[in-house]
Amino acid sequence: MNIYSSFGQLIQTRIFENSDRIQMKLNQPSGIYFVECINDNGNKYISKLIKK
Repeated sequence: MNIYSSFGQLIQTRIFENSDRIQMKLNQPSGIYFVECINDNGNKYISKLIKK
């Protein structure tokens, strides 16, 4: 899982295995971020995250 700023800068990356749920702390200021998840098959999912 990768987290990017709204400017495309990589903020944080973590690897999870066999997880249905994940929990992370985002120690960044309020704003818009993008979460990118890639599974073992190479399928990619990107979601917008708004931190208040």
